[in-house]
Amino acid sequence: APPPAAAPPTLPSARAAELSADLGDALAALGRDAEAAAEYERAKAAHPAPAVVSRRLAVVYARLGEDDKAGAEFRAALAADPSAADGWNDFGFFRYDRGDFTEAEAAFRRATAADPKHARAWTNLGLVLVRAGKDEEG
Repeated sequence: APPPAAAPPTLPSARAAELSADLGDALAALGRDAEAAAEYERAKAAHPAPAVVSRRLAVVYARLGEDDKAGAEFRAALAADPSAADGWNDFGFFRYDRGDFTEAEAAFRRATAADPKHARAWTNLGLVLVRAGKDEEG
């Protein structure tokens, strides 16, 4: 009888997660959001995901219209890194896009407090203030 085949080598879980996250980024950039979400989920399963993977997954789920999943991922990302201006900005846009201007405003204010030079967050805050009829505020 032939000797048993050796198991193929496996990547360390952190490296596997990194590669899946990178592939998710590439797929998301191509607009292949369902496939990107699968890769981000694979990254999370391979290794405890850093907040940035949860944030990227949240954005993809939001684009797919999977609001419950998007909200859960945004909450996970912001709980892991509550000072992430990009995370607060993305969450604010998610809430703005769903017509929740109060929560969007709060998120954009958190983003600008975390990074006073975050141009997109300031622009988005201005948009939500105008939309909510608060364009006279500073």
